[in-house]
Amino acid sequence: MPQDRWLKINLALVSWIPSGIVYWCFMRVWSYATTGEYSGTLVAHITCADAIQRWEAGRTKWLGKRKAKPKPSR
Repeated sequence: MPQDRWLKINLALVSWIPSGIVYWCFMRVWSYATTGEYSGTLVAHITCADAIQRWEAGRTKWLGKRKAKPKPSR
């Protein structure tokens, strides 16, 4: 499947998600990335990629000995 078609399909699917849910998810990840273990982090000094990495690291800790689902290779 060509990459541009795959992108269009993904965007079409995402457009059906209510914006309130997207906003809540964003705030949940962002707040996790700047509180608790990371409470010394200034909000202005963190990138989205950093926030997602912190969320994934916390998810792995939370799952305990179970492994997180592997990301699909491209």
